[in-house]
Amino acid sequence: MGYYTNFSISLKEGPVEQYRKMLADIDDILGCGDMSAFESCCAKWYEYGDDLRKLSEKYPDIAFCVYGDGEESDDLWQEYWRAGKCFREQVKFATYDEIKDQLN
Repeated sequence: MGYYTNFSISLKEGPVEQYRKMLADIDDILGCGDMSAFESCCAKWYEYGDDLRKLSEKYPDIAFCVYGDGEESDDLWQEYWRAGKCFREQVKFATYDEIKDQLN
């Protein structure tokens, strides 16, 4: 059993031809054939972090963003990658206790 995530990838900076090659590499890894055509896919990508680190190192001249939307309603995140380095942001929804004073 696995966990599905919707992955969307977008180029932020760098040569478009390298970005397209990277998307084709992702197609080969996942075997889905969707990434290079649509720049998004829904997949169980078990080695996601390791794969993207390696691809980011392989294509160091491009910066790209990955948006993730997992099966759980609170699993929303985005990552920025360049030259093997990653910056990740996770969405955190406020709890009722944190905002209840704003409702009064």
